[in-house]
Amino acid sequence: MKFKCLFIASLLLISASCDNKSDKESITGEKPVKVKAAEVIEKNIVFPIHSSGKLSTKSEQKLSFKTSGIINKIFADEGQSVKKGQLLAELNLSEIKAKVNLAQQALSKTERDFNRAGSLYKDSVATLEQFQNAETAMEVAKSNLDIARFNLKHSTIAAPSNGKILKRLMEENEMAGSGTPVFLFGPADDRWVVRINLTDKDIINVRYGDSAIIKFDAYPDTEFRALVTETGKAADPYTGTYEVELTVRPERDKKLVSGFIAKVDIYSGTLAQKYISVPIDALTDYNEKSAYVYEIRDSIVSRRKIEFSKVLNDEVLINYGLLPGTKLVTDGINYINDSAKVVIVD
Repeated sequence: MKFKCLFIASLLLISASCDNKSDKESITGEKPVKVKAAEVIEKNIVFPIHSSGKLSTKSEQKLSFKTSGIINKIFADEGQSVKKGQLLAELNLSEIKAKVNLAQQALSKTERDFNRAGSLYKDSVATLEQFQNAETAMEVAKSNLDIARFNLKHSTIAAPSNGKILKRLMEENEMAGSGTPVFLFGPADDRWVVRINLTDKDIINVRYGDSAIIKFDAYPDTEFRALVTETGKAADPYTGTYEVELTVRPERDKKLVSGFIAKVDIYSGTLAQKYISVPIDALTDYNEKSAYVYEIRDSIVSRRKIEFSKVLNDEVLINYGLLPGTKLVTDGINYINDSAKVVIVD
């Protein structure tokens, strides 16, 4: 019985010794370790230019009265579609019509004076100068009447074309100054644009036709496609920035409203750069700018340090240090060290 117990104990010691040797072989590389791997790839990546701006129509117009006065009636509401020539608002015309009447009476008087001066001049009673003065007074009266009638005509606001009232800026009975906007108007055949301002560092990389992605707070989950259609040629004297206009491609089921705040990402072809892409699963012992990877060559791994410039969702980008096609360990890193033997499995 004692001999049997010693034999069993010996077997257990031998078995434990084999297990320890097997583990040691896995770590030291004497026995191939099963790992998963991925290849390093080279890719062109464009990082966007970020900015923000405001949505508007391309030919947005501010409609106003030519003369000042009290607003008598407003016939259109914000968001309303209107047709060309449709009456939108009018002033109280009492004073303006009175001025037209005064101009007409003044013209009638100067015409009588002119006719009388002409007759007297023919009879040599009036001088040539008196006749010419009467003629000048009549012409001035005609011009004053034309001005009064022009002001009367522009004491109402009519739609310049088919379109929509984007914003109503004044109300009835308010005093409207000459040229003070009453409506913000957008033509029906107009397109939606977003205008942004870029620094000199960014404007040099933006070209006509560059693509862009735009997001509005009203539609946080929708990306609107856009193209750069105008770029500023001179800096704003106050801000030192350059204006860029982007034309937005609207989505059928998404209503756009002038004034939406837009978040813009411009993808300029001039910013495309070549990067070496390394799977993030291949990294170990990493910090903010560097990490280690295990490169596989002829079934032997070598531990290498890399420095990366950018981190994306599932990859890091480096500018140098690894060649495209290099295989890196992505699964099984904890069971290997430098110079370990490995076998790649799916």
